[in-house]
Amino acid sequence: MLRDPTTGVFTGRLLWATTNPQPNPDTGERNSPARMDHYGRALVRSDKNDFAPRIGIAYKLTDKTVIRSGVGVFYNSTFVQELQDLRKFWPFTVQQVFSPNRGGVLDQSITAPGPAFSNTSAIGGWPQNPDNRSPYSTQWNVFIQRQLQDDLTFDVGYVGSASRKQIGYAPFNNALTPGPGPIQPRRLLTNFGDLDGGSNQFSGSYNALQTTLKKRFSRGLQFNLNYTWQKALDNQSSLAENQKTQDPFNRRSDWSRSSWDINHALVFSYVYELPFGRGRQFGGNLNRAANLVLGGWSIEGITRLESGPPFMVFTSEDLANTGRKTQRLNFAPGNPNPNAGPKDPDQWFNTSAFVRPPQFTFGNAAPYITNADGIISLDIVGSKEFQIKEGHALEFRAEFFNFTNTTSFGDPQGNINNAAYGRITGQRVGSRQIQLGLRYRF
Repeated sequence: MLRDPTTGVFTGRLLWATTNPQPNPDTGERNSPARMDHYGRALVRSDKNDFAPRIGIAYKLTDKTVIRSGVGVFYNSTFVQELQDLRKFWPFTVQQVFSPNRGGVLDQSITAPGPAFSNTSAIGGWPQNPDNRSPYSTQWNVFIQRQLQDDLTFDVGYVGSASRKQIGYAPFNNALTPGPGPIQPRRLLTNFGDLDGGSNQFSGSYNALQTTLKKRFSRGLQFNLNYTWQKALDNQSSLAENQKTQDPFNRRSDWSRSSWDINHALVFSYVYELPFGRGRQFGGNLNRAANLVLGGWSIEGITRLESGPPFMVFTSEDLANTGRKTQRLNFAPGNPNPNAGPKDPDQWFNTSAFVRPPQFTFGNAAPYITNADGIISLDIVGSKEFQIKEGHALEFRAEFFNFTNTTSFGDPQGNINNAAYGRITGQRVGSRQIQLGLRYRF
């Protein structure tokens, strides 16, 4: 991408690392020699300052208390993704983006050639920024571990991270500002059309309180109880999750909760051998018939409780007239609480908290500020072992998924243009399922 120092106008310039089989967009000639500018055959500038120090410390405070802490820098390679995008993009895999036959009269037949490949405004795909740097995150933690009993420990700690220069795929050739008139002459690169590309201009942060109560297996019981209270923020939550991007020239306005941010999560897993039957605490002298009925039973399971993740509320209209149809809404006058809704499947959140923004403007509501339903899930297994002879046993298992048959609703419809706006039509966790099984072990 080049900028005219006199006019300040940006123009795009396509690069290729070997002979170009397609028409050169500047000259129209085929088989032009390599055009690499100063990036070399890789078409990406080398990053030579990836320094990743790490340090960890453990201190024994008392015989039963230990403090542990660590901090480090970790790099995340997206080499394969970027390499594949460079390989499959123009001029070796030509892709065109255009929308024919959108009116009442057909304007493009199936045998028509479509836009000329020599017209670079029709080129689509996933171009890469040749000046991308290596994504990295700085991570740190401090934990206190206390031994409560010989087989029972408790951990409490703080975990944090800051991600920088993260690669994300998002639009970057929209019109520079909202406004009336044709979009093409108002784009950043007027010699190209609509483009999504990979660039490392995204960041994120994570902070959490984490606690663990763990009991090692003894006297027939083992369990692990974990609770996390967390907050995750970013301006893009995953590689190609570009629905956060409203204005690619103002990434600060996209900074909000991550799409996967679950503030509270509790998980309890356990195994308990009922103390009845031969070889256990009670009933060691049971006869064979009684032991067949009462002995050898175990219970295990996982209980999961989570608060709801955020979801996006948006309009699928290009009200800003910038070339993209996913835009956020405005808060209604008085800034009502969007999460103060009825919380039922017909209207989960306060739909009156949002209104469409005026034409030629962006919405002022931040992304991911409305919460979906959480999860309450109890999975339980009851099992019994029938000892046949030495080295041979038959195990019966009764598995109950979502044992209480608790409904955990899915995300509500967040598109204000959809007739189901605010409604829930699915579940996050399926209804109760029961499985019975036999396993012969030898």
